[in-house]
Amino acid sequence: MGNAYILDQGIDKDFVEAMHWYRKAAEQGVAQAQFNLGNAYFRGEGVPEDIVEAYAWWSVLGEHEIARVYINLIEAMMTQEQLDQARKLSHERMQKFGSKK
Repeated sequence: MGNAYILDQGIDKDFVEAMHWYRKAAEQGVAQAQFNLGNAYFRGEGVPEDIVEAYAWWSVLGEHEIARVYINLIEAMMTQEQLDQARKLSHERMQKFGSKK
């Protein structure tokens, strides 16, 4: 998976390629990939910085303790429009890609 691209395992750190693989895994319901994709969007690593996307990917994780903390923190940074958009996207993703842990 994308971890080899992120971790120093003899492969150059290619965040764009890693995000490609994280997205594939996230769309299969892999919780760690969903969490990492949220982190990537929050930081803008390999994908454009986007707190709506970060929120949506973290939300798919349900009651994941760290993801819930991050969601609570970024909610304070979001406009109402962003929050509405993020909640809608979260609902759609949960239906489609709910975490299989």
